Amino acid sequence: MKKTAILALLAGFAPLAGHAADVVGANVGLSHYNFLDADSRDNSRTSIGGQMEIGFAPQFSVQGDMALNRYWDDSWDGASTALHAIYNMNDTMKFGARAGYERLDSDDITTLGVEYGADYGLFSVEAAYNHVKNHDADLQGNLYNVSASMPLNSQVSVGGRVDYYDTDNVTGRRIAATGEYKMGNGYAMTGELGFNDPNHDDAESYVGIGLRADLGQGGVSFSDHSLSDLIVGH
Repeated sequence: MKKTAILALLAGFAPLAGHAADVVGANVGLSHYNFLDADSRDNSRTSIGGQMEIGFAPQFSVQGDMALNRYWDDSWDGASTALHAIYNMNDTMKFGARAGYERLDSDDITTLGVEYGADYGLFSVEAAYNHVKNHDADLQGNLYNVSASMPLNSQVSVGGRVDYYDTDNVTGRRIAATGEYKMGNGYAMTGELGFNDPNHDDAESYVGIGLRADLGQGGVSFSDHSLSDLIVGH
């Protein structure tokens, strides 16, 4: 029985053996976020990181994320890593399973979730759910994200994002308009203007800017859905 199960499992992976692993896309980037309210301007975050996606077959690929973060007001340092297993249903729709590990100040945090991405005409849509928990079990909850973008021309695209977080410590939302300007040679400027509303009673506006270099043949499938990325500043 065990031999039959092993042979069946190997047979399932046999179609992948004939396909060499190829880099689908990769990027590296630097970003900075800052609250705009006078009382919160010291609350900011600077991040540097990158992503890479490797395809093993037309339907299957793996994406890795890594970032280093600095939260300036409280002098927090942090790092986040994640691995995505991706199934491309067709040329316009994909699903992912995500596992992440983060170091946020002195907390060790794990996230597990699922992702969805699709193109609807000119619109590109992405949605994600992640369950977050730290190793001391004094923080756990759920993170939800929906984002969309559309090109205005060959260089400029606009969009938006909506995040909702529900944890033991705080429940709130983050809503923003986003934009991107492709400068050529694989470089792009990104921008974000929105507000963060913890506990639905203290909304604070913020701005984010970034510079990204795209490498490889194309982009990666999914955005960074880490808890560290959700925190605008601290």
